[in-house]
This record gives sequence, C-alpha cells and structure tokens, in this order.
Amino acid sequence: MTVSFLPSRVAAKACALLVPVWVLFLCTNAPSAHAQQRAILDPSFRGGAVTTDVAGGADVGYALALQKDGSAWVTGRAFEGQGGANLLLLRYREDGGLDPSFGSSGMSTVDLGRSEYGQSVLVQADGRIVVAGVFEGGGDELHNILVVRFRPNGELDPTFGTNGSVVIDLGGTDVAHAVFEHKTRGHTRLVVAGTRNEQIALVGLRANGRRDSTFGRNGVVTTDLPYRGHVGRTVVQQPDGRIVVAGAAGRSENGTFDLVLARYRVDGQLDRSFGRNGVVTTAVSGRVDLAQSAVVGPDGRIAVAVTVVGGVTSGAGPVVDTSPTTGGPREPGGFEIDDPGTYHAVVLRYLPDGRLDPAFGTNGTVRIAAEGSHVARGVVRSTDGSLYVVIGRDISAASPSSGRSASGRHELRVVRITPDGAVDPDFVSDTFTVQAMSGWRGTQAVAARDNTILVIGSAVGEHRGGEHRAPDVQLIRFAVIDRDWTILPTGLYVPIRLSENGPPRRIPAPVDFGQ
Repeated sequence: MTVSFLPSRVAAKACALLVPVWVLFLCTNAPSAHAQQRAILDPSFRGGAVTTDVAGGADVGYALALQKDGSAWVTGRAFEGQGGANLLLLRYREDGGLDPSFGSSGMSTVDLGRSEYGQSVLVQADGRIVVAGVFEGGGDELHNILVVRFRPNGELDPTFGTNGSVVIDLGGTDVAHAVFEHKTRGHTRLVVAGTRNEQIALVGLRANGRRDSTFGRNGVVTTDLPYRGHVGRTVVQQPDGRIVVAGAAGRSENGTFDLVLARYRVDGQLDRSFGRNGVVTTAVSGRVDLAQSAVVGPDGRIAVAVTVVGGVTSGAGPVVDTSPTTGGPREPGGFEIDDPGTYHAVVLRYLPDGRLDPAFGTNGTVRIAAEGSHVARGVVRSTDGSLYVVIGRDISAASPSSGRSASGRHELRVVRITPDGAVDPDFVSDTFTVQAMSGWRGTQAVAARDNTILVIGSAVGEHRGGEHRAPDVQLIRFAVIDRDWTILPTGLYVPIRLSENGPPRRIPAPVDFGQ
C-alpha cells in the first residue's frame, strides 16, 4: 500500500463524496513532518493483519521482502504431515490478499524429497525471486544450504542451478540466514550468508547458480571465531559494498553469548580495518546478547537490534572486546543485571569502522524501557535517520530464543528512536496480540517501505476440542502517521481533529522508509 501522500485530485474527489463534517476534516492542513507520530494497525491491510493456512498443517513465515508496487513476498515452511516440511513462498497484494497470478492462488511450495524451508527472500530487478534456506539432512546426514529461484509466476527458474535449485554442501551443518544481491564495480552476484557448524559462512553465486570464483576462495568464505554457536543471523551491505554480518558468539567457559559483527571486503576477504582483524564482539549485559536485526545508513553506520537475556538497569554501557580473533580475555558487560530471568530490547549503533557511535544514546547504546520482559523483533530505518524497533512481549515468562509463551499470548508494538539515540516519549503505537502460540516460533522478520512496517511470523488458532490448531503464517502491517490523522479502510488519510478550512493539498506521510 502506498499512502505516503494523497494527491490533490483524490482529496477533492473525496471531499465531494464525504458528509459535510468530513469535508471540513479532509480539506484542511496536511500532517507536518515534525508532528508527533503514532503507529497504527493499517486498516487498509485487512484490518492490520492477515493469516494464511497453506495446507492445513503447521505453517511458519520466516522472512519477507517488499516491492515498490506494495506487494510482499513471504518465505518459510509448510508442513505436509509425515512427508516433512516444504519450502514455502507466498505473494501478497498491497491490500493483504494473496496474489492469484502467482503460483497456486498466491502460493508456491518446493519439495525436494526431504524437509526444506526458506529463511530469506530476495526480489531481483527482473522480477525473479530468490529464496535461501535449509535442506535438512536425513538420518546421519547433515543439513545443507538451499537456494531456489522462482519466475515471477511462481514456477521454478530452470536457468538457475538444477531445475531452479542449488544445494550447497560446505562439509558441516550448513544453514542459510540471508541472501542479497552484492553489486560492486559493475558486477552483481548473489551472496548467501549463514553458518557452517559454528563458523560464519558466505557463499557467492553467479546468475546461473554456480559459485563465483572471484568471491572468497572458489566462491566460499568461512570465518572461524574462537567461540561457539549462533553466528551469522543478519547481514547488511554498506554503501561501499562491504558486507557486515551480525550475530552472536558463545563463550564455552561460562555459557554466555556476546554480540558479534564481522566485515568483509567486496572480494569476500575479512576486512582487517574493521574492529580488530575484521571482527568486533560486544558484551552488552555480560550474559546472553543475541542480534536479531540490523540496518545500515547511507553514512555506513550500523544499527543492531539485540535481545539481552538477563535484563539491564544501569551502567556505563556495553564493553567492546577488541582482542584478536584468535581469542583473548573477555571483560564483563557494562550493564547491571536486574533479573537473570528477564530479557530486554537494546539497540546499538556502530561507526563504519566498528567502534560504538558516541553520538547515539549512551556510549552507542539505547535501552528500551518497557513493561515486563520484552525482545527486539526487528529494526528499520527511515530516511531521516530515525530507527523504528518492533518489540514483542510475552504475557508470561518464556524463552526468548523460541518465542514460546505459556499463556498463549504475545504482544507486538513499535518504538521510535531519534537519530541521536533517544526513545521518542511522544510516539505511541497500537499493540497487536498474537493469540494461542503453543508451538509458535515467534516473530521472525521485519521490513518497511513508504511509511508502513510489516512483521512476519506465525500464530496458532484458538482452542478447538481442547487442542490448538496448527500454526498459520501471519503477516501484520503497521502504518506510521501523524497522531492527528488516521487512515480509512480505503487507504485515504483523514484528520481526526478540526482545523482551519483550506484548499485540498498533497498530504505527506510523516516518515519514509524508502523504496
């Protein structure tokens, strides 16, 4: 949906159709870019959320991508009973309905004989869609990275790999978390980022799906950190083409996890000018710090949304470990622990060279104060440099890594952080409650375009006969607007207070997320 402005001719037509009081409302002053903002569940998007049952089984959405025409692509998995899970790709129109021109009634699945699922989706300039994910091993076999390319109509693209798919075996347990187009010096390749066992892994592919020998070593880059687990969760590309991977690295001696960033040059080699030998680890809480989402600005600064397990109250801020990547002493985190059983959302911003940005929050860090335990689900950046963070809160205590809630309810809302790192106290947000989440894996990804923020995950239906229904894919859309305006189900802005009468004018949205 594009609601970033209401053209004068549309406003004039609307004024002719609405009752007199609405005539006065609509033909008045437009929202100001400096006015207070709010995030509402978008009424023009099926009331703000759509739920999709693919085949009656357990369906989960893991990632999404947006196009300029307002459509949204969602990938994940669709369970097919005893046959395991199939990779899933859905296309939604801008009004939230499935696009019948894609696949079968807006859906396409891939079954390669095992269990497959998508964890990242990319829409290429020519309209083809690339999904990266996992090809699960059977028995003693290990997982492999799976990359699939679709034609715009939902068919597999036979010019890519073998009949539209590429299975990448790096010799370990291989998982893809992200795929993106890497454009440098007139050369475009696909880069898949993820993990190989407990290493960061990057794979460069040419347009036909074969490995790009100009990237890394024969198309593959692996980074062996001196820590274990959960690396390579999210990837951003800086304006100069360098690649930053954010994740978490575990310390075997005490079971803690630190935030980790690694940067690579355009040829795939580790960038030694970033942090120390290309890697930065940050102890936020000194316990468990998990990167959930990252975004980069045109100036190359990197913002990372982190879930901190154990909670934070006060302190000087995080501690950046600049010891060599071969290992070294680890300092405790800079925040005090308020309750080891809680978890909180924290946003960090780094300078392009890997140092924490002193102009952002407190020593480069913003702690989001919210009631109870809450997690960071994703972060997006507006063109003015503000950050919008989607946070989630379980109604009862739950594991942040799984997103499970004993009570079956999870609340989502949006928080605005100003360019200098202050939580906007005047920003208000609707709350969306996901019901009956037994077996739910949580909100998986966030994306934004124009002035809307979309969140993908899954939700379980209400109890039936004492049992939950299988989870379905759920897509939620918030619209960021001025607090004195609202959106009709038709997508038109209307003010919710009277002001001086005047001619119809273009109505800009107060925020723009690009695209």
